[in-house]
Amino acid sequence: MRFSEFILPFLKERPKPERNLDQFYATLSTVEKRVEYLKSLPEFETRSLLFLGDDDLTSLAVSYYFPEKEIVVVDIDERILEFIGKIAEKFGGRIKTFKHDLRDPLPKASFKNFEIIFFDPPYTPLAFKTWLQRALEACMGSGRNFKRKKPERLEMIDIIACYGYTMREMERFLKIQEIATRMGVIIHEKLRDFNKYEKKTSLSGKSDLLRLKPTPKVNLKFLDKIRSQFYTGKRKNGKKA
Repeated sequence: MRFSEFILPFLKERPKPERNLDQFYATLSTVEKRVEYLKSLPEFETRSLLFLGDDDLTSLAVSYYFPEKEIVVVDIDERILEFIGKIAEKFGGRIKTFKHDLRDPLPKASFKNFEIIFFDPPYTPLAFKTWLQRALEACMGSGRNFKRKKPERLEMIDIIACYGYTMREMERFLKIQEIATRMGVIIHEKLRDFNKYEKKTSLSGKSDLLRLKPTPKVNLKFLDKIRSQFYTGKRKNGKKA
């Protein structure tokens, strides 16, 4: 049985999209396509996988087909996390959930050295930049910089992102290219209109799928400084230092 058939009876229990969180659920056919794409990545079954937000339930679909694979999902919406955990239990999926506001840095102790990171952020340049920042925090790890930037290590890191724009607003994507370049990341692959969404009127209800790769130009000192601000001892007067 395909995941799209398995999940149908449970969709009536799925939380309604929260517009204030820019939630637009991807179609089930898109979720199936995402699984096909992810499993086509080199050594997918043995690489660590992190979802930065997952109201589309892509983590569940991956876990359904690969129940032995450990997957981590971070999301601000506790309803989504509870639903993912409940459904994963029904087929023995190994999904760990973590409630966190992705506008803030990820805790360094728990999120490091992930090899595949997937995210579908709100479609603003600032949101894309923030989610990409979190992805780099989670995949670039910690330790001596020369080890973190070894070509053979960078080669095994894939950041899979979604972003939408129309042909009449191509400058929207130009900003995304600029953000990636400034952060030391290249767009390795781009699949136009890969994702389709339910009941979405903006951007024609579609978005592209991007495969991003970090390069040695990633500013690790900046990453480490930002991550240290996650801890209260690094904040002043309730604000980020």
